[in-house]
Amino acid sequence: MQKFFSFLLLLFFILFTVNLSVANINIQGRVVDYETKEPLAFVTIIIEDSRQGVLTDIDGVFSISSEKQIRKLTLSYVGYKNKTYFVDYSKDYHLLKLKKSITDLSEVVIVPGVNPAHRIIDNVIKNKKTNNPENRRSFTFTAYNKFIITSEQDLFAYRYYQTGDSAFYRINNFLEQRHFFISESVSNKRYRYPGRKTEEVLANRVSGLKNPMVAMLASQLQSFSFYEDFIRILDIEYVSPLAAGSKRRYLFELKDTIFSGNDSVFVIKYRPFVNSNIDGMEGVMYINSNKWAVQNVIAKPHSFNDQMIEFGIQQKYKYVDNKQWFPVQLNTDIKISLNPEGLEGGIPLYGQSRSYITDIVLAPPLTRRDFSAFDIDYSPDIFDKGEEFLEKYRVEALSDREVNTYEYVDSVGEATNLERRIFWLEALMLGDIRAGFIDININKLYSYNIYEKHRLGFGVYTNENFLQWFRIGGYYAYGTGDKEHKYMVNPEFIINRNRGLRFGYKFENNVNERGESDFLSNNYWFQDFDPRKYYIRTMDVVVSDEVYLESRFLRNRLTLNLSGSRRNFSWHDSYNFTGEIDDFNVSEISLKSRFGFGEQFIRTPGRIYRDFSERPSLSVNLSRGIKGLFEGDFDYWKLEARFDYLLSIPFYGSQKWRLQTGWVSNPSLPLPLLFTAPGSMPESSYIGYASPRSFGAMKVDEFASDIYASLFFEHNFGPVIYRSDNYAPEFAVVSNIGWGKLNKPDYHINTFIKSMNQGYFESGLRVHKIFPKNWLRAVGITINPGIEVLYRYGNYSLKNNIDNFAFKFILELI
Repeated sequence: MQKFFSFLLLLFFILFTVNLSVANINIQGRVVDYETKEPLAFVTIIIEDSRQGVLTDIDGVFSISSEKQIRKLTLSYVGYKNKTYFVDYSKDYHLLKLKKSITDLSEVVIVPGVNPAHRIIDNVIKNKKTNNPENRRSFTFTAYNKFIITSEQDLFAYRYYQTGDSAFYRINNFLEQRHFFISESVSNKRYRYPGRKTEEVLANRVSGLKNPMVAMLASQLQSFSFYEDFIRILDIEYVSPLAAGSKRRYLFELKDTIFSGNDSVFVIKYRPFVNSNIDGMEGVMYINSNKWAVQNVIAKPHSFNDQMIEFGIQQKYKYVDNKQWFPVQLNTDIKISLNPEGLEGGIPLYGQSRSYITDIVLAPPLTRRDFSAFDIDYSPDIFDKGEEFLEKYRVEALSDREVNTYEYVDSVGEATNLERRIFWLEALMLGDIRAGFIDININKLYSYNIYEKHRLGFGVYTNENFLQWFRIGGYYAYGTGDKEHKYMVNPEFIINRNRGLRFGYKFENNVNERGESDFLSNNYWFQDFDPRKYYIRTMDVVVSDEVYLESRFLRNRLTLNLSGSRRNFSWHDSYNFTGEIDDFNVSEISLKSRFGFGEQFIRTPGRIYRDFSERPSLSVNLSRGIKGLFEGDFDYWKLEARFDYLLSIPFYGSQKWRLQTGWVSNPSLPLPLLFTAPGSMPESSYIGYASPRSFGAMKVDEFASDIYASLFFEHNFGPVIYRSDNYAPEFAVVSNIGWGKLNKPDYHINTFIKSMNQGYFESGLRVHKIFPKNWLRAVGITINPGIEVLYRYGNYSLKNNIDNFAFKFILELI
């Protein structure tokens, strides 16, 4: 028995020592900022005195496994002091704090020679196409998104002890228990090259609300990949440090090299050169020698043009299936400084967006059927998914503060009817004031032009709360100048809401600009602001009956409108056609089309939206006038097209182009059926308001044509001369060209309108945002004006040289 017992002791001892010798030592913890306690992403942690090490993840968390005992860790991070930590094995979790250093990249002295960071950047740029996930044939993934709005709890406790103000005490107590806001969503994204994608939102929870748009916006705060020439953050584009030619505009510094297995990770700090004056970023990139790919990145704008808001992003990539580097976590941090009256020091609000990407599948066999007609599509049962569904995708369980936030804001939202207020605000943003089953159109309430003077009115339509398959509406308006009543009645059958398939009838009595172009538009009401409309002084009275069929195709990018109409034209000025006609009828069949390149559509359980971004588009109108049909007086074909193009050029600004052309087969038509050049110069002055994509030095109603072509061009160089946090004026050159021919000028009596067959030319300079933002905010102004100066030259220049100049004010929001 003693031998057997001794054998067991020996066996246990051997097993224990063997297991001890092969057991991995695991050191886990988090690295945070010494003062703010915020986690620090991608901190370099070197093991002992080797070059082997690890990086913290995007949340500052690290985990080190080793077969040997680790005595010390050396931590380094750009902008912070190095720290040596002697491992305390009595702790299961190690919270390490780094202090900021006072050194900055701006203090680096560049000496002649080869910058070692340039070789690495060259390799990254060379491999951009391969490493960009969106250049792969296809992929799918699932994303869990969380967005929190909070503030600094300790800050208000400090302010209370300093001032004794009870408001700070109440805010501190509030923040001890909860945040201001929280939302979560889970979505599945499918992508197929080149750019076909759908994001299906599977589940959504928003504190105090059921409206999913808030959570959706929080998940769209930054670009998916860092490899594009422009990185979009909060819908603002910044020139990427990985854009071609970036070495001429960015300063790169190799800060560290970490060896991880067979690969090396190069830590490179970057920022624009001092005098580059570009919308650039600054931060740190971690470049892995395996395919020269971005492994981690930290970025924020190099300068903030708005002192009220600051923001930055972090991205973490993983080498998936030994094939492709792919984003696995995207962080966006926003700081907004609010200064409510009576609260000393204001309230800093922090928005924290976290997106965790899992279930990545490379090159799945996706077909067209796997994609919705919408870029973002909300699952019909989005509100039926319970807490259990979200729990499956959470990276970590909700904290007590987060749980309390849901409970508190839900109760406040119910008590204050917050859902209804947000729904009302959403309708207002889209141009409608929602009142039960009726939407009141904002843009019908008031407008102004020289012909009508003050146009007062209202417009209403029933909405889906009335009937899903039918709506009826119209408007009434009265002009104080022409003293005419205008009105429209429009019943409409909605055959397929998702496709925008509608069949309707319109009876309208209105006034239209003589010879105006009427293209399809899907702009929101606030995007249709055009000062040129103020200067319109010649309009025709048009009474029309119209039947139409309209729908969207090609994933909602293409809109087609087929219509048949009978219109009666009359006017009150002295114009006469051929000396006999002062009113006429037109019977017309029209096909209008518009294709928006890259436009994104979003379908929620309640509405369908188009994104707010301005994108290239092509519009084409084809009309056939039939004489004798319903008393039509003229026979003709009419074709008109417009192409809008936007181009961003890294380091050199952006361009806007518009090419527009038109042709009518029968030149023997009255002016209302021809084309009037879009001049925007007031009749009796060379000072006015700038109107984009119009002839700024041309008088309104100066030229007309039965065939024409025009080109409008602007190149905005950005703040190339001066930039600061508050002041960044942008300089742009403008050039507009027009040609047209009026083949039957003698048919148009009692009018001063001319042909443009010798070519019209004007060029000039625009300066946007001429005042510092803090000046405007100090006096409560939300518009930052600019100046436009144009000069008219060529065969249609005016005798008095000063009359060839146009001086315009530009109105833009801050």
